[in-house]
Amino acid sequence: MKKTFFIAAIGYVTVSVNAQNKFEEGGKYGLKKDDKVILKPKYDYMSSFQGKQNKIAVVQMGTKYGCIDRNGKEIIPTIYENTSVCASDDVIEVILNEKRGVFDINGKQLIPIQYDGISCYSEGMAVVQLNNPNTHYGCVDATGKEVLPVKYEELSGFKLGISTARLDGKVGYIDKTGKEIIPFKYYWAYPFSEGLARVELDNKQGFIDNSGKEVIALKYKEARDFSEGLAMVKTEEKWGLIDKIGKELTPLKYDEIEKFRKEIAIVVIAEKKGLIDITGKEIVQPLYDDIDTFFGFDEEGFMKATLNGKEGKIDRSGKFTPSE
Repeated sequence: MKKTFFIAAIGYVTVSVNAQNKFEEGGKYGLKKDDKVILKPKYDYMSSFQGKQNKIAVVQMGTKYGCIDRNGKEIIPTIYENTSVCASDDVIEVILNEKRGVFDINGKQLIPIQYDGISCYSEGMAVVQLNNPNTHYGCVDATGKEVLPVKYEELSGFKLGISTARLDGKVGYIDKTGKEIIPFKYYWAYPFSEGLARVELDNKQGFIDNSGKEVIALKYKEARDFSEGLAMVKTEEKWGLIDKIGKELTPLKYDEIEKFRKEIAIVVIAEKKGLIDITGKEIVQPLYDDIDTFFGFDEEGFMKATLNGKEGKIDRSGKFTPSE
């Protein structure tokens, strides 16, 4: 089972937006504003403007990278092995001698160029990574101050003031000061969703509240986070639905339960599809080759479906009408 939880390769996302001011001449790039040249072509590469306010473009000269603003001012000199702009913040990550640091859009250094990885900011904190030689994680604040030491084996980043972290092989929850909120005792732990967090111990999963109380017993082979008051859970090889007090709303009999769409979800048994509603009631038996839930039931109460290779439609009772 694949588990995606912690930041491993911490990176920045590039978003291309509005390249109207960029122009090329003789294989070099410059900038125009209102058809007036404000930066003569000199760069080998120029990205579109990026960042939260679309104010920064990455530029390249030879093998080195930097950044300019919309006036053509070089706010980050072209001396770095790479530069990238965080899509959610107006901050710029640079790489020099294989180490990373962060600058703001005015060229002020926020995080020293000393880390092997840096995340975008979340709730005023950025996760930083050092490989020395083993990989460890910590956090810096908006000023670049290291507020959580780089000692954690894994660190998820903060959500609602809480982060999952691994220390000495065990996972728990910490606040922004590093205070242990929920003990480091789990093999895996996931961010809170709708007030509950999924945790795993001894190959069994369940759910805890923000006090650490196990409100749904760790008895499932696999689970999914709560969404709209429901969570998918699995024992052995079959899936079912539970509510936030752990009541099983469906028998655990399905090979697969797809994500709810318009208050219905596809369920699968032996490669045949049916439908359940948000109460867990099976409204259409798993008899169909395919059911198209993208638009939900139409105004006449029908949904596209395929039965034994024949296309048609079903109503809310599961009655199938083949296409003419």
